[in-house]
Amino acid sequence: MFITLFPVGKCALDEWTSFREKIDNRTDFKPPEGTENLVLFTRDARLMKTRNGIGLLGSFSGQNQDQRMRYLGYFICVSAFVWLWPGTVLAEHSLWRVEHGGKQLFLQGSVHLLKPSHYPLPETVESAFSESACLVLEVDLNQMVKPEQQRRITLLSTLPHGDSLKDALGNKLYARVRSALTTLDLPPGAFDRYKPWFVAMSMTRARLGQLGYDPSLGLDAHFFSRAMKEGKPIYGLETLEDQLRLLDALPTRVQREMVDQTLNELRTIETEVEKILAAWIRGDMAYIEANYLAKFRQYPRVYDALIRQRNRAWLSKIRGYMNSDQTCLVVVGAAHLAGPDGLVNALEQAGYRLTQY
Repeated sequence: MFITLFPVGKCALDEWTSFREKIDNRTDFKPPEGTENLVLFTRDARLMKTRNGIGLLGSFSGQNQDQRMRYLGYFICVSAFVWLWPGTVLAEHSLWRVEHGGKQLFLQGSVHLLKPSHYPLPETVESAFSESACLVLEVDLNQMVKPEQQRRITLLSTLPHGDSLKDALGNKLYARVRSALTTLDLPPGAFDRYKPWFVAMSMTRARLGQLGYDPSLGLDAHFFSRAMKEGKPIYGLETLEDQLRLLDALPTRVQREMVDQTLNELRTIETEVEKILAAWIRGDMAYIEANYLAKFRQYPRVYDALIRQRNRAWLSKIRGYMNSDQTCLVVVGAAHLAGPDGLVNALEQAGYRLTQY
């Protein structure tokens, strides 16, 4: 199961700036009266023309049909759950204090898309940020505004001149993609110039958008906004280009498998995401390992590229932040914390003391 996000495209610089302003100025959302325990918000995702080409955007189905810029970037995620944070204090969260040699940092499992109903966050989670002097994300979102970064992303995600998605997928699979795009309210030929891995991820992202999940409300965006307002340093464990190169290196056969699997799961993704997010809310990494990562490992090349390799690369960097003279909050996708290849296990094996909240 590929529960993933990444609307990456030729999005204009001014649109990214608009998105940044929205999350920087966002105030907490209050759910409608009588829906405090379960609130459904409907959004739709669609392709819209930008000055520089096609970008994957979304529109909030609110009173004014206000168009909202969606997150520019790709993250492996355990996507958003429709329940509010429980009113009572949870026994555990997807949050750890990491200690070694008299120094510490916080390690937070992230959800990269959330709904207004997930705010405010539990005090324990917000306090970890308040106690930290810096924020470490998978990708420093400040870097994504650079034009050179945008150009390189476009080169990675589009097919070589003369190639087409139909050629890469074959007639049968390509026909299924066109049909799915229609149900996702996207033009059937919208991705004809894009590589299969990009198409797979974009379809998942579009479906999550239909279900109301908003990347500008994700945990990463939330803490990024706080750090910007409070003047805290923001660092990245990798670049967006690093992430996409791992996908781009996958053989075409594996990319076709990703597209096929994504199409098979679009109908059931809502239920699957709800179950995984329930586990994330209660800090149940064992459930995420058994019901998400175990399925992910059925595609070993993808799992190795997106989970194992990245965790190994991040580990040394996290240990470096651990050795600094300041406490940092490290926020990564929750899937990177669970299982034998997860960062929690890796840090414990390296002799660090981890305490889950």
